[in-house]
Amino acid sequence: MTNDFSLHYDDFYNNIPPFPQNASTTNPQLNLTNELLFPDLADGANFNLPQATHMERYQLRDAFTTAIGKHTLHAGAEFQHYRVSGLINVFGSGSVILASDFGFQDLNGDGVVNDLDIPVAVGIHSTAPIIPVPIPKITNNYTGLYVQDDWRASLRLTLNLGLRWEYDSNATGQSAAHQPCPSLTSTPTEPCTWMANVLPLQKNPDTKDFGPRAGFIYDPFGLGKTVIRGGYGIYYDRVILEAGSKELVQNDRALTVTQYSGSNCIIPGVPAPPALGNCFAPGAQFVAGTPTLTSAFSGPHQTGGVGIVALGSDSHHPLFQQFSLGGQQQVHTDWLISADGLHVFGERELIGSFLRSTTSTSPYIHCPGGNQLCLITDPLSGITDSVTILDSSAKSWYDGLLLSVSRRTGHIRRLTYDFNLSYTLSKTLDYSDDDQLENGNKDEQVNLVEGTAGLRKEKGYALTDELHRITLYGEAKLPYGFSFAPLYTFGSGVPADTFLPGTANAAGATGSRLPLLSRNSLGRGIKNSDQLNAAIDRWNALPACPGTYPCNAGGPIAHVPAGVNFFSPFSSLDLRLRKDIRLHDNLTLSLFGEGFNLFNQVNVRGTSNANFAGRNISIGPLTANAPVQTNFYQADTIAGGFFGSGGPRAFQFAVRLEF
Repeated sequence: MTNDFSLHYDDFYNNIPPFPQNASTTNPQLNLTNELLFPDLADGANFNLPQATHMERYQLRDAFTTAIGKHTLHAGAEFQHYRVSGLINVFGSGSVILASDFGFQDLNGDGVVNDLDIPVAVGIHSTAPIIPVPIPKITNNYTGLYVQDDWRASLRLTLNLGLRWEYDSNATGQSAAHQPCPSLTSTPTEPCTWMANVLPLQKNPDTKDFGPRAGFIYDPFGLGKTVIRGGYGIYYDRVILEAGSKELVQNDRALTVTQYSGSNCIIPGVPAPPALGNCFAPGAQFVAGTPTLTSAFSGPHQTGGVGIVALGSDSHHPLFQQFSLGGQQQVHTDWLISADGLHVFGERELIGSFLRSTTSTSPYIHCPGGNQLCLITDPLSGITDSVTILDSSAKSWYDGLLLSVSRRTGHIRRLTYDFNLSYTLSKTLDYSDDDQLENGNKDEQVNLVEGTAGLRKEKGYALTDELHRITLYGEAKLPYGFSFAPLYTFGSGVPADTFLPGTANAAGATGSRLPLLSRNSLGRGIKNSDQLNAAIDRWNALPACPGTYPCNAGGPIAHVPAGVNFFSPFSSLDLRLRKDIRLHDNLTLSLFGEGFNLFNQVNVRGTSNANFAGRNISIGPLTANAPVQTNFYQADTIAGGFFGSGGPRAFQFAVRLEF
């Protein structure tokens, strides 16, 4: 019998303060704002600064094992208590969105063309009652229990049977702070969720998260050289606390913003009303008193919310069913060949969707019907806004074939070596490019443009999906303490989406992919630009919206360049060279030299869930001067960062002393 017990505590604090050199008091050029957003770059501090996160966690874990005859029994428990709080400052001191990168004509009439002539599109700053906005403290207790029996049923067959149970006390919003407020028309004295007074948001804790697991290992010939193996299990993903914190903060009470209209221009001699678009006409002039870079927060304005997020009553821990079957064969004494098939089906994954219908009879919620959004009004602040419901509606699918060939340690005179070659053939589908967050309602963009609803049209390839991946690594040990270890990685291209910034419906919704295509279809269903242009032709031929789905929202769009294949593979060779110097029986000095991407292969990859392909995926409107989007699918970002596999060729050196 053995027992393993561990106790762990950590205190994590992350603080990103504002940058004093960007404050309006020390840098008057920025006027009243910490951030200037040009069309192609951002200047100043991010609109979320300052921000902070603080987490304390206590963890206890115990694992007990005993052997009884042909059975090896395992039992264990884990308990975590953690509390999280933080600060956020959305549009705290203001962000100014500008209409051009540079001044292009003397709009303010001062005789020079400079940044003060750049038109302002909009100015936004926070009007939250407390700035920075505090994220209320969230406390959660996690408990996990398991039992398992490894049963040696015969000399050739071993069975693994187990059961795990998991429970979170507050991961999906069961605490008092998520309950209805005592009154909707008076300021509460304790944290509460006023939307729960209007909508049915009662959450029930997941007390039945049982995960059975079963597996087997079978030696059909009894020689110890062949193995057939397989297994099935149910697993539950943890729910990150940001989901619950959004309901407590993004409720149009803690976070409110004021939006100011931008610059207006007139065209002398032209009887047109003042407008931002006039600023780009030759000879245009700012209207007297209009907002400019020196007075971005001076025009007509309106105070409103930033969109309400609520955890729906159907919010649960994501559930995954995993099945595997495969085998391994020893060839002679030094070679191992293995092949395994893996299938994972995920359901109950959290995703955000706009509320379009409700059973609530409250006078503070109005649902027009059809696919139009419900609007909820806070009687305390008077702000009316749409509602994003986070619930367990998303699904995912993964199928993979994993093959490997490995060579056990071999010898060629004084050289010893081993290596492994692995290949994966896989396909991943899901509903969203993010996990467990509402993700800015990106899954709703086609719905908003087309006037439709539902998640089914969002099923598409995962943005990190790689059809083929090959990894070859090994190590060779040379005389005199030298060794080198190469690593080669190849991955077929990840899929890409399309983005139509010009599409809009009657409600002004913009930012959709080409609605005729599934998510992340470039490089999968759409192999090249000729196929994409055919889809664009079908789109341009559709009748204008509103109408039956699909309809052409926003007018015709440009073609993309011919002859472009949407295939962007990843390839990188890395190498480590090592020299061990034994200084004493218990003292070794090791010198390392490492090289990344030795052939300096350009690997195009992104860094965010908005565009992991790292390509320009925007398609503009069709105009006489721009019938083709010439820069479509050009590289925007590359993999690896400054150091790392796949990035620009880099070297690093290290020294290690072992004693």
